[in-house]
Amino acid sequence: MVIKVSDNDNFSSKHHTEELTIDERQEFITTIKNLTQSLSNLEVLNRTIQEQVKAYQEQVKDYQEQAKDYQEQNKNLTDQVLKISEQLQAVLEKLEHAESKNKENTDLIKRLKVMCRNGQLDNDELKRMLFQGGQEKLKDKEAVPKKLSAGKTEKEDDASDKAPVKRNRKTNKERLVDNHKQKQRYLDAHGNILSEDKELADKWIPATITQDGIEYKFTGWQVSCHKVEKEIAVYDVTSYIPHYVPVDDIQDKSPLTVINPEEDFLSKTLFGFAMMADAIAERHEKRIPMRRIAESISQNICQLTRQQLAKYIIYAADYIAPFYQTLTEEVMSSRVLHLDETFMSTQEEENSRQYMLVFTSEKGVFYHYTNSRSQTVPYNLLKEHFGDVPEWVDKDGNIIIISTDGWYNVEWMKDETTGEYKAVLVGCMVHLRRYFYAIYGAHKNHINEDSEEYQVCKRVVELIGQLFHLDKQCITIEEKSKLRQGEEVRKILDEIKLTVDKYTEIFDKTEDIKSEYTAKFIKAINYANNQWPKFERIMDDGAIPLDNSEAERSIRDFAVLRHSTPSGIASIKGAKALAVFSSIYETCKKHQVPMKDYLEFLFRHAGLNKAVLDNPDTPDERKREILLAGMPWNYNKLN
Repeated sequence: MVIKVSDNDNFSSKHHTEELTIDERQEFITTIKNLTQSLSNLEVLNRTIQEQVKAYQEQVKDYQEQAKDYQEQNKNLTDQVLKISEQLQAVLEKLEHAESKNKENTDLIKRLKVMCRNGQLDNDELKRMLFQGGQEKLKDKEAVPKKLSAGKTEKEDDASDKAPVKRNRKTNKERLVDNHKQKQRYLDAHGNILSEDKELADKWIPATITQDGIEYKFTGWQVSCHKVEKEIAVYDVTSYIPHYVPVDDIQDKSPLTVINPEEDFLSKTLFGFAMMADAIAERHEKRIPMRRIAESISQNICQLTRQQLAKYIIYAADYIAPFYQTLTEEVMSSRVLHLDETFMSTQEEENSRQYMLVFTSEKGVFYHYTNSRSQTVPYNLLKEHFGDVPEWVDKDGNIIIISTDGWYNVEWMKDETTGEYKAVLVGCMVHLRRYFYAIYGAHKNHINEDSEEYQVCKRVVELIGQLFHLDKQCITIEEKSKLRQGEEVRKILDEIKLTVDKYTEIFDKTEDIKSEYTAKFIKAINYANNQWPKFERIMDDGAIPLDNSEAERSIRDFAVLRHSTPSGIASIKGAKALAVFSSIYETCKKHQVPMKDYLEFLFRHAGLNKAVLDNPDTPDERKREILLAGMPWNYNKLN
């Protein structure tokens, strides 16, 4: 079979016909297909090459930008190196100058020592050595003839010049005049601060007042007392009180007596309300030892020893004693109380260790000093407050809740006659977790996760964490009560209880448990078993706190303060004063009140109302109104 194929002028410009066989035709078609495929591959390869070239161009552009940034950074580094080199050069110059100056001083000291040994030291030589131009000044002085003192010969006059000079020791008031700024303070007829500017005080003071049916007229100001205050600078404060005389000429009627409460506060001293408040605030807020506070006052204000400062602080604590007593009553009147204690040392006591109890509530904090850790001390304090009643209840009639650590057992709250509990005593879940975490954390650090103790403690720590997480999601007491009485909390506590009971039973049956279990694990199980009646009470009421951390935080501040007096407190009165001002400090911190400002207010408030509080005829309601007005939580309302 023969096929005629007509070629186009792709092969030749000449038209001709050629006869091809089928095999040749097939081979030709295959060749055409291969060429077409090769052409397509070449086009794809070309596009790929073009894309790579484009990508390379972009990379080159990025490299150029990076190179530009590196050049700028290099330039900045070069500038910084130059600046540092200049600074180093300046420091080297200063060091060289200081070294040369030190060398001159060393040479001068050597010369002085040689002259002292040889007995050649005199005033002229010292002036020439120590003062620049001293020799010229000496020549000018020698040119002026010396004048003799009246009635003395030249020999007697020289002898008087060489006589030892007595020290010119200034009194505290003279030092105030020399070093301190002056400030005036003007009070009104009731003892309250009117102004520190005389023109404003003259403008604001009433021209006439009436008291006890007698009309008095203002005649001028009279000085009441001098005190000091330390702010950014030290001020010598002069307080003025208004002077009122009767308008009508009435016989046997003296001028009106105006009280300045600061005048009788630490009388015959420069300590006023502000200065005393500043010293106490420095002691508690900055934990500065009293010796350093006394030294600072001696250097800048007036001579003062640590013992004197301690007496002043004890006086200040007695000055506000009624307000401290009211603070304790208000704290214990809350439904939920947190109780803890810490040790301290009092030199006047026979025992080597004393204690400071701390009660905290939503109202505030109060400390109580005692020389015993017996559980009867806080019990008697509570009994004195609530009275000898079957149950201790708050003002709403709810039985109070006391959160403590493991020191206080459940029987502590049981009435001896009735056998009923006077209050709800609950434990601290954080303390329980702490015992198990001590083992869990130790095994975790040593990567001994296969031990039995590790697995048990890990599970208990996780369960307590779940309990706190669930409780934190509740806002109101009602929500917490509903949660704790539900199945979820019950399951968590039941699992912890089953674990504790299981190992308690094992410990009872094992003769030598210390050979099989660590001492920490045994202690954790025993603690949980002994304190469990206090832990399971959290399911009864949502108001019961899960931990005693509030008291722990208050104790922490006192522990830091205790370390600033390693030798302990000198006297029992000083320890009680420390309890008073520690209570005020923690309560002020709780209500975000500045301690210094509050103490200054409290001292003045106590002084203005001292006569009313000491008067037995004053109604109890009026006394309580005055005392409550001086509490830290009312400070922001009054100021």
